[in-house]
Amino acid sequence: MNIFQRGILSLNEDLCDLQEMYYRTNTGMNINSGICLKKGGWVRTDTYFNSLSVLKIKKYTNIDDVFLMLKFTGNIQLNIIHITESLIEKLIFCREFISSGEEHIILEIEEWIKLKDGMVFFEVKSLDKVILFDFFYATSREAIRDVRLAIVITHFNRQEYILPALDRIEELLFSDNDFSAVEVIISDNSKNLEYKNNDRVHIFHNENYGGSGGFSFGLLKAKDKGFTHCLFMDDDASTEVESIKRTYNFLKHCKPEDIAIVGAMLYE
Repeated sequence: MNIFQRGILSLNEDLCDLQEMYYRTNTGMNINSGICLKKGGWVRTDTYFNSLSVLKIKKYTNIDDVFLMLKFTGNIQLNIIHITESLIEKLIFCREFISSGEEHIILEIEEWIKLKDGMVFFEVKSLDKVILFDFFYATSREAIRDVRLAIVITHFNRQEYILPALDRIEELLFSDNDFSAVEVIISDNSKNLEYKNNDRVHIFHNENYGGSGGFSFGLLKAKDKGFTHCLFMDDDASTEVESIKRTYNFLKHCKPEDIAIVGAMLYE
């Protein structure tokens, strides 16, 4: 089973503290280990960070079967819902799961093969006290591309932004063995970035040719180092590391060879 989209349940106050960007709930409380629901509570993932796009996956990837994994405690009713582009919701799966302890379930979304557009999300309804710890979407299909991804950053006197971003990448991305083929290349146009080079972070002093000059420089370095793909990131940008992971996984399953993925920017 190959995971291609992990859930994000913990709000990252340094990046985005709007709960509705991650999940919707009537009684749920975010705790360190997940989302705690009282009896009668519910949580839904029809959100920016946690919904699953049908059209993009079907059009551009080899993913033709999808499995949902949930990790939870308590007794739940699980609803999987498809919402069309015209915002019509259709229940495509409903079942109760009774658990006396921590439970892992993984099930195939059998209706996936029939869907054409819109998005898929799930809803957990609490039949008693429930904690939802984690979830992810996976496929049985093997990756069809060998991806080596370089994250190219142009830096000029913005250490207060780039240093926390690098720490986040080191902690949450480089610690995951599934992403050992991802590295960072920095064009340090101000020649004053105080961060130690290592096997995954490569800092090059460069003349100040502006953002485009720095990105071009980083792209050439990535090409010299044998990377297959390049992700451009501004030095003052903040991103959920899961966004990088999803991009990497999407590229691994992508059918077109020459494709560009454009990210969205969020206001602070």
